[in-house]
Amino acid sequence: MSTSETENEAIIIDFVYAFSKSGDMERLGKILATKPDLLYECKSCLYHACLHGQTHIVEHLLTSDRAGIFTEDRKLLVNIIATACSCGRTNIVKLLVPYVTLTNELRNQFLECIGRNGSTELANFMLGNGITFIQHFCTLIPLTALIFKNFDFIEFISDTKKLSPDDFWVISASQKKNHGKVESDSRHFITFFRVYHEIITDSTGKELLNIACERGVLLFVRYLSLYYPHLFLVNTTNSETKRASIRPLLIAHDNGHTEVTEYLIQQHYLPMLDEDDDEDEDAG
Repeated sequence: MSTSETENEAIIIDFVYAFSKSGDMERLGKILATKPDLLYECKSCLYHACLHGQTHIVEHLLTSDRAGIFTEDRKLLVNIIATACSCGRTNIVKLLVPYVTLTNELRNQFLECIGRNGSTELANFMLGNGITFIQHFCTLIPLTALIFKNFDFIEFISDTKKLSPDDFWVISASQKKNHGKVESDSRHFITFFRVYHEIITDSTGKELLNIACERGVLLFVRYLSLYYPHLFLVNTTNSETKRASIRPLLIAHDNGHTEVTEYLIQQHYLPMLDEDDDEDEDAG
């Protein structure tokens, strides 16, 4: 393929992405009708259509996918469904779910994503005919919803009565009692940590820390720092592990949350940054 042909194909791919985002079915259909193999090069157009709520584009891409470009790529579909759940795209989720085997673990994973937007309609759909809550998600689902301040979602999940009292949903009674009378978000965080802090695993803690940094919830970051200081330890074995260790700081900074960024630097990462300065001076 010549340089000009490569450049032309790159331009066409950009058009596919643009039309997927804007919902321009007519122009997208014309491109794909003449160049159906192009989808192999731009599979993420399905993701862009989902992210921007273009249900008719998603439906067209799925129904015309005779080669299984999308429908046979399970990892792609799971990631897109998770995105649709996070964005509250109910119709798109319903279109995509039949193309994957909805395991119990996936239901839990998608419910955690739904907790980000608080859609009780989507939650009801994902609960389906029954679900067994995995311990990791019993903690992650309500706390994620809390970070995003979706209190009605928490109550809805509790009210399904698909959970036993041992499933760590003790908070529902307290939430109902104080509903509409809570003076500040602090009360919610304090109550939740009293119930949950002893059962959060390291894996759950890391996910919650990243979500709190993404949202800029300083209070939650402080509580994690209080109960789980080891989550903030920096692994300096090599540059890759160090970067993974300071991911919460990078997330907070990239999302423009100055207070959280400064707190993390002062309380946890300042010694590590000083070490980097010393290394630079020695190298010089």
